[in-house]
Amino acid sequence: MQDSSTYERILKAAAKLFAERGYHGTTTREIVKEAGSSLSSLQSCFQSKDSVYSETINRALARQHEMLKPVFDEIDAYEQAGLLNSDNSWNLINDLVTKMADWVTLKEEQNVIRLMNQEMTSFTPFFPIVPDHAMSVHSYFCKLFLAYAANMDPFAARLLSFFVVLSFFDLALYPRVLGQVLECDMEDSENILHAKILTKSYLLSSIRSYLDPYRQGNGCPQEN
Repeated sequence: MQDSSTYERILKAAAKLFAERGYHGTTTREIVKEAGSSLSSLQSCFQSKDSVYSETINRALARQHEMLKPVFDEIDAYEQAGLLNSDNSWNLINDLVTKMADWVTLKEEQNVIRLMNQEMTSFTPFFPIVPDHAMSVHSYFCKLFLAYAANMDPFAARLLSFFVVLSFFDLALYPRVLGQVLECDMEDSENILHAKILTKSYLLSSIRSYLDPYRQGNGCPQEN
């Protein structure tokens, strides 16, 4: 129990410091000080700063995957039965958008979301490619977009997925700016809930307006 508690405290402290200062701006001494632990404990659990960083990212992605897994499993079940189609895919898009909105508004995930954003914008040597857990979100969104709009080409589906996922990250990454724009305290749980509901509504409306021309056989939206 002692080792487990130390392990979790170090990961929590590391996520906070890596998010604030980046990988290169954070030292192991600062991590153990923040965690109320010792260098020997960190070395016993992780061996090095590199492994702390890698585990922080991987654990964050695993938690995200666990939240989304019920929807992923349902999509897989429909697909394996040959039943994933335009009729049921919209409800699954709704479910996946809802789960993503839930995840990005969890207070305990804010540091790791900021850290994951750093990885997306400037990869460290530890993640030369996007980890599988992160890519699975895009993969499932693409499956649903293509099932809903059978005439859609995969390139457009992947691009839409990219913008949808980035929109969720924006909600989590800019609480101060968002609070100023909304003229409210974005630390308040009621305001967070209100913003989450409206974000979900906006994204679903945007997704549908983008997909419907493909679904109706009109092809790629025309450039104005």
